[in-house]
Amino acid sequence: MKKRLLTLGALMAMVVLLLSTTNTIGYLTGAPSGKANDPASGNANCTGCHSGTATSNPAIGNITTNIPATGYVPGTTYTITANVIYAGKTRFGFEVSPQNSAGVQKGTITITDVTNTKIVSTKYVTHTSSGNSGSGSRSWSFNWTAPAAGTGNVTFYGSLLVGNNNGSESGDLCYITSTTVTEAQPCTITASITAPDTVCTLDTAILVASSTPT
Repeated sequence: MKKRLLTLGALMAMVVLLLSTTNTIGYLTGAPSGKANDPASGNANCTGCHSGTATSNPAIGNITTNIPATGYVPGTTYTITANVIYAGKTRFGFEVSPQNSAGVQKGTITITDVTNTKIVSTKYVTHTSSGNSGSGSRSWSFNWTAPAAGTGNVTFYGSLLVGNNNGSESGDLCYITSTTVTEAQPCTITASITAPDTVCTLDTAILVASSTPT
């Protein structure tokens, strides 16, 4: 009986270890959907899978874009980059999603680096097993095609992980961040022609035009 109990206990320990190992490996191959600290997920982030408290520190984790300060132009494709910097660390992860305040995906995501990034559940971009390592820092980029005119502000929500590489979910650090971009506004062009009362062949007329945002 004692031997049977010991065997059962060993079996249960193996199951727990297997589940733990499976989860750890799963996170190395990419975050599950809905961990970008985004409205659609109720602001869930890395701490849903890793221990600790999510903090915000742009010096460590941030999202950058090449979208101009004047805003995105509908239908134009831009590059979005998630960055994490932490000296002495070699294991990193991320998830980013473009949404409005209601949690609706805005724009189209396109993977440009299939080795290191992938899409999960349509609206999230995360790392792959090849894209989770670095030497003190890590960056991941993907393309985003801006949505139709009239969409308005779009926010890129992100959750970035700094792992301690101990093979478990404990001791890791989670950083949340977001970047909001505006939609470029069209302008109104006003033009006037300065010329004699009557414009004849070979006469000269001057066209003066000016534009203002609407």
